[in-house]
Amino acid sequence: MTPGGDGGVPAIGITDIAIASAFGGDAQHTWEEVRRGNSAVHPSSRFGGVLMAEVDDGKMIDALLAGLDERGVPPGTGIALGTSVAPGQVPPGRSPYDLLPAAVEAFGLRGPRASFATGCVAGAHALCRAVDVIRSGRAPAMLVAGVEMPDRPTLEAFRGWRATDDAPMSPYSRSAGTNLGGGGAVLVLTADPAAERVIAYVGGYGLASDAAHVTAPAADGEGLARAMAAALHDAGRSPAEVDYVNGHGTGTRANDQAELNAMGGLFARPGPPLSSLKPQIGHTLGASPVLEAALTAYAVRDQWLPPTINVDPGGDPDWDIVPGVSRPARLDVALTNSLAFGGMNCSIVLGRSPGAHPASPARRVRFARVARVPDQDAARGLVPRRFAHRLDDLALRAVAAAVLARQAVEEPAGGVDPRRIGLVFATSTGPARSRAAFEATLGEGRDDTFSPVATVNGAVSVVAGYISLSLRIQGPIAVIGASAADATVLEYASGFLRTGRADVVLVVHADEGMPATGQALFAL
Repeated sequence: MTPGGDGGVPAIGITDIAIASAFGGDAQHTWEEVRRGNSAVHPSSRFGGVLMAEVDDGKMIDALLAGLDERGVPPGTGIALGTSVAPGQVPPGRSPYDLLPAAVEAFGLRGPRASFATGCVAGAHALCRAVDVIRSGRAPAMLVAGVEMPDRPTLEAFRGWRATDDAPMSPYSRSAGTNLGGGGAVLVLTADPAAERVIAYVGGYGLASDAAHVTAPAADGEGLARAMAAALHDAGRSPAEVDYVNGHGTGTRANDQAELNAMGGLFARPGPPLSSLKPQIGHTLGASPVLEAALTAYAVRDQWLPPTINVDPGGDPDWDIVPGVSRPARLDVALTNSLAFGGMNCSIVLGRSPGAHPASPARRVRFARVARVPDQDAARGLVPRRFAHRLDDLALRAVAAAVLARQAVEEPAGGVDPRRIGLVFATSTGPARSRAAFEATLGEGRDDTFSPVATVNGAVSVVAGYISLSLRIQGPIAVIGASAADATVLEYASGFLRTGRADVVLVVHADEGMPATGQALFAL
């Protein structure tokens, strides 16, 4: 590994990894099983034989932290957590966001902390946040955690959306649906580590939003292509230098095709090898970006391409999806991609060297007046009619607050490029009522009342997606677990502006039963 960063920016290395997967054992064991092309997806005894990758440990965070070497976690280390729902990991009646204080207390962390619930990119947002914290010098190291334990409501929601496969999933091939999985990972990211400690370097990241559909990715993959291009720019790399792409690869037709279209939009043919780890470890939702970044880091370390299993050997001749069997390869630069409901895309660069992070522009931030939406009546007149009937109370007020914040934006003569507008949605409760209502129908055996529109409101990333669709926001978007008084939210949003990732960022806070607020931030 090559030490040293560029231009005064610290190099960021992954120096330790802990994994909890359905393969059992430690992190190295999971990687060896992946290299062998094995799968931990099997018929579930808990869920009537449904194909799933199950993890038995109900205290995943504790187990993961126990798998780390405390000597590699210096004083002042912070933590960023990504999870979608993580049922079973928190006591009844408490929020998934409560996982973070437990982890902080268990490991004695004193640095910055944040939790993200942006669906299947939650773990990626946690990793990106850790990169920003280390680059700014606010912590010498960060733990990046992703955890997920699917339950019956999660499974039934995916079934209702016709997103599961009754057979072993087959990304970029048969593409008939996904197999869910439980699991998690923790990465230790360290500033300027000794080269011998580095598993792989984190070179940079890119974020982009589709603003096309609340659940499906944009068919042309344009948002993901922008995220990959932004990540490579952030790492000082070019598309021609990419040796491997760990795809999101959920096995659904819409996702797989959008990813392949994104690849075609960025890379000259034949393009780098692309594979999906999910047929082996399951789709671990919010944890998947961290778990898959861990395995991609091992791929970089060992110079070994992990396979896409369960695919038709004939496959798509246009792309090398590493069908069936892993193989050695030169692997200096890798991308790992994540997509989520709400049209969110994230791409992260890993490599054998740190890359050359470009200097950030010197930009100041101006804050507009905070707008307030007290209740549903105040919200209804602000929300676009095409969405109003689909929204629950939380989403209704959040979208209305975003509309008011957007109205405060001073438009230049040519308008603001939607690709340069970002969004940070903060909530400490998420759509708890929508989730509870769906769980109640399952508890009463009323599976036939399933509504894809109503059920999707239980995913907190969807709230941000409706804001994005309503206002055509195509820049960086994240959902952060925080109260309205948490200074982390504005500091996080300001970072998008100061680092040149956006020119305008809308900050929206909404919790159930409380007034929603919206505020616009501008780069000067």
